Amino acid sequence: MKFVIWGIGLRGKKIFNLMDKNQIIVIIESNKELIGTTYENIPIIDFELYCAKYTDYYLIITPLFHKEIIDKLKELEIFRFFLLTDCQAELEYGGYEFSINEYPIPVYFQNTYLIYGLTLWSILIYEHLANNNCRKIYILPHKAANNSIVRDLADSINFVNVDGNKKIKCDKLLVAFEDKDEAYKGVLVGDYVIEDMFDFSEQFASYRNRDIEQFHNIHFGKRCFIIGNGPSLKMTDLELLHSNQEICFGVNRIYLSQKNTKWRPSYYVVEDSKCIMCYEKEILDFECGEKFIGDTYLPFWENSAIEQNIHKYHSHGKSSIAEYHVNPKFSTDFSKKAYAAYTVIYSCFQLAVYMGFKEIFLLGVDCDFEVDRNGEVDRSVQNHFSPHYFDGLENIVTRTNTVGMIKAYESAKQYADTHGIKIYNATRGGKLEVFERVDFDSLF
Repeated sequence: MKFVIWGIGLRGKKIFNLMDKNQIIVIIESNKELIGTTYENIPIIDFELYCAKYTDYYLIITPLFHKEIIDKLKELEIFRFFLLTDCQAELEYGGYEFSINEYPIPVYFQNTYLIYGLTLWSILIYEHLANNNCRKIYILPHKAANNSIVRDLADSINFVNVDGNKKIKCDKLLVAFEDKDEAYKGVLVGDYVIEDMFDFSEQFASYRNRDIEQFHNIHFGKRCFIIGNGPSLKMTDLELLHSNQEICFGVNRIYLSQKNTKWRPSYYVVEDSKCIMCYEKEILDFECGEKFIGDTYLPFWENSAIEQNIHKYHSHGKSSIAEYHVNPKFSTDFSKKAYAAYTVIYSCFQLAVYMGFKEIFLLGVDCDFEVDRNGEVDRSVQNHFSPHYFDGLENIVTRTNTVGMIKAYESAKQYADTHGIKIYNATRGGKLEVFERVDFDSLF
C-alpha cells in the first residue's frame, strides 16, 4: 500500500522512520515554512494539494489532537485514513528501535492466521506475512473500524465480517488492537493460539535489557521510599532519609535538590521524552546511584558520554487521550518493560517490585496540579518543590492528567494488595488518597 503522512512532528517522523520509504508518497503539513520543501526527499505539501491530487492514497493522521482533521475529511467525504493513536505507543512516539521484520516468520505457512483489529499496524502485519509466503491470512475489524476502508480494501485483503454469521477456524490469532470487549471471541471456533501484537514487546527481543536482570530481588523483603517532586517535599525530610541510610528512588528533576541536601537517590528514574531532551546534560551530570532511563528519546542513547550506571529500559506507554479511563497493566519483569501511565512514579513501583521491596513509602507525591484552561500545567503556581522546575521549558508544552495518574495508582495498589506488598503514602498533604496514609516522622 502507498501512504500519505499527515504531520512531520515527533509522531510523524517516528512512523516515517519505521516504514519503507517507497510506501510514502507525500507529507501534509500546516506549517507554511515547511510546505514546498522535502523531508528525506519526500515532498511536503499543503492540504489543498492533497485534496487535488492524492486522495487515492491512504492517509496516516499522526497528530494526537485530530478531531478537526477528521471532521474536515468527513465533510469532504474522504474516508481513506488511519489514526496513529489507534496503534500502540511504539508507533506513536519515542526512541523505540524495532522493525516489523523482527516479527518471526511462521514455520508452518499453511496455518491460518487471523489478525484482530483494522489499524495501520494490522495492515503492516498483514503485508509482512503475505510478503513471506503466508497465504491464509484474514483481518477481523474491531467494532469501531472504518467500514469505508473495509469496503475499499475488500479486493486486496481477506476480511472476516464481524456483523455476519460467518465463523472461522484459525491456528493463530494476532491481536493487533487494544479492545477490552474482545469481540473476536464471537467469531472464532475451534482451538487457536492467541498472540498479543498490540503489546508486542514479548515478541520483539530488542526491548529486553538483560543488564537490568542483576537488580531482580536485590532488596528482597526490604522497604524503600519513592520521592516525588511535589511542593510538599522538604529538604529536611530528605536529610532524614539520608541520615537513616534509606533506599530511595528519585525522578525527573529531583537533582534540583542537590544544592540543599546531602541526600541522593539510590535509584533515579526518568522516562518523559521532553524531560530527557531538555535536561540531558543535567541527567548525565547528576551524581547519584543507578540511573534507569526510558527508551523514549532516541538521541539520548546516541550520546557517547553514557556511563555504566545508566540502564536503558523499555517504557511501554499509550499516549492516546482516549485511554485515560483504562487501568494500565503492571509489568512483572522490568528487564523487558515498564508500563508508562501518566506519571513516572508508576514505573518506579514496577522497578521497586522487581527489586523485591515489600514496603513502599511515597513522599512528595502530592498528585495536585494547577492547570490552565488549555489543560497545561499552570506555571504561575508552584506545582513542584523548586520554583525553577520549569526553567528551560519556556517553549515546551507541559500537560498533566490527574485522572490517568489515579488510575495508575489504583493499578499499583491492586497489584500490591494481591502480591503481599504494602504501599503507604507518607506525603505531607496533597490529594492522593489511594494508599493508606502514614505519618512520615513516625517511620524513624
